[in-house]
Amino acid sequence: MHRLYEEACQGLRLCPRPLPPGLRGAEPSILARVDPLLASSITGGEPALYYEGLWLLQGLLRRLRGRECPYCGRPALHAAGAWSISVEGVEGKAILEGLVPLCGSCLLTYRLDEAFSRGLLREAVRHLVVVNWVPEDVALAVVDRVLGEWKETLRVRRWSIEMPGLLDYGMDRDHVGVLEELAERLVNPPYLVEDEWLLVLGGDAEAQRARAAEALEALCEGRLGAAALAAKAAELGLSTEPKRIKMYVESLIARDVCRKPLYKALEMLEGAWLLMVPRRLRAWLVVALAEEAEKSPWLLRLETPLGPREPAPVAIYTASVFDVAGIAEAARRLHELLPGQPLAMAYKPGLPGHRLANHLLYSY
Repeated sequence: MHRLYEEACQGLRLCPRPLPPGLRGAEPSILARVDPLLASSITGGEPALYYEGLWLLQGLLRRLRGRECPYCGRPALHAAGAWSISVEGVEGKAILEGLVPLCGSCLLTYRLDEAFSRGLLREAVRHLVVVNWVPEDVALAVVDRVLGEWKETLRVRRWSIEMPGLLDYGMDRDHVGVLEELAERLVNPPYLVEDEWLLVLGGDAEAQRARAAEALEALCEGRLGAAALAAKAAELGLSTEPKRIKMYVESLIARDVCRKPLYKALEMLEGAWLLMVPRRLRAWLVVALAEEAEKSPWLLRLETPLGPREPAPVAIYTASVFDVAGIAEAARRLHELLPGQPLAMAYKPGLPGHRLANHLLYSY
């Protein structure tokens, strides 16, 4: 396996170590936020060990955040994972060697992927020059090489995780072991962590998006009738009104959906069943849908907050608000999985940033 960043970082005090997108769920500051009930359900492990292990990790991160940044002397506001990352084709291995307390500026440079995504590369390069006392052309060469190696990780489909560095802070092997197991689950399909959200990804997403593209074409050609959609929805057991669908069609047209790049337009067609369920039931439901995700013909993805909520929101997405057959099938399956539960199910259009619109299109 090829070990990333090592040669590029030789001779530097502070060197960028961008985190692969797929590894976000293993980063200690993210991992520490996971609801212990959700963690034990995903792994099938003993709940008490996850309560203890996550609590210990939270305490460790708090202690480190109170220290001095080792690179510039400012107060440390964050504790980043010091990962040794190796990749070979679609396989990746990440070993947590320790934790690094960092101020905001040093974190931006260390986690160069964040600077890249937020359009702050210039600031990161400037800080790299100041902290390391190197010319700007040297800093730019390091950044260019590190980002090139980071892009290799975008091909990785399977990660293995080890966290021996936590032992150096006094954590015992049992607690480190459960954290390693949880982290490895969260960074491999069907799970994915984005920001503070846990996602379960459906395995049939491409076929669903192909059907959504057909609906988009019909919408843009004026062949999508609100009355016909509402009638079909009613036949399938969904409650709606033609005027709701008509207003939403008009809002999509007003937002120039037909002129957007295809991937953007398809994002605008997504919608989700929103459930508010007890925290313990949320933990069970996430795993139940994860077990079906690979073969589900309607599940685009599930989204729920990483942390504990009571009640907990769970959004079950389909690829198109106009695919009433898929939407109805999703509703029926959720009722089968949760028999006897007083479910108030509302299907709402999706919005950017893991949000749903306030208005509903369908109920069940």
